[in-house]
Amino acid sequence: MPFPTLTEIEDANWDYLTTNATAWTNLARSWEAAFTQIRDASTSPGGVPWTGTGAQAFQHRAAADVVKVHDPADMLRNAAGIATSGAQAQQGNKSLVLSAVNTAERQDFRVGDDYSVTDTWTYYSSAAEQAQREQAADGHASFI
Repeated sequence: MPFPTLTEIEDANWDYLTTNATAWTNLARSWEAAFTQIRDASTSPGGVPWTGTGAQAFQHRAAADVVKVHDPADMLRNAAGIATSGAQAQQGNKSLVLSAVNTAERQDFRVGDDYSVTDTWTYYSSAAEQAQREQAADGHASFI
């Protein structure tokens, strides 16, 4: 798979990953809160204490459901953590590429959309200076 162009890297963002991570974390919290609320309300539905075999069976089931919902909620939190880490890693990679490009451009090189590095100087004081600039351009291209 070819590398994305420099323009694609400049335009890239990973907001969808952080947005989904937030949504997944909130959903996990919502699931746990809903099941906990049902469990807590099962002892006194409508504010009236509930006893008996049916009440006891429902209360045990509600308590078991609270425990059961933790696994899928934890999976959502795990996915959210992975998405957040992925977004941070991609943003870090983008920053590294753009920093390398900026370094080359500050030294009067032009970086093409295909990462080619060319010298913007049109005059060299010596063949040695020209060779040094060509070597620097190659170095920037390799690093980028």
